[in-house]
Amino acid sequence: MTHDPWFALKVRPRFERTAVAHLRYRGYDPFLPSYIAKRRWSDRVKSLELPLFPGYLFCQLDLKSRLPILTTPGVNFIVGSGRIPTPIS
Repeated sequence: MTHDPWFALKVRPRFERTAVAHLRYRGYDPFLPSYIAKRRWSDRVKSLELPLFPGYLFCQLDLKSRLPILTTPGVNFIVGSGRIPTPIS
């Protein structure tokens, strides 16, 4: 059994979580690395979960059936060299 390679997806700014939700709904298992940051407002301090790579997420996919990925709301393109998507080694 072979596994599909991982690809980086460029998504709209601050749209990472929405794209992940849509990809999961379509049956994919995206990966969005994140970290916890503390933000201070005048009246409180809040912990936020922020993406480690803003504007990017990662997903395993078969390039022959990439149309569902490219039509996902928020996904701009699959990262690669020119028009050819490049898998992450």
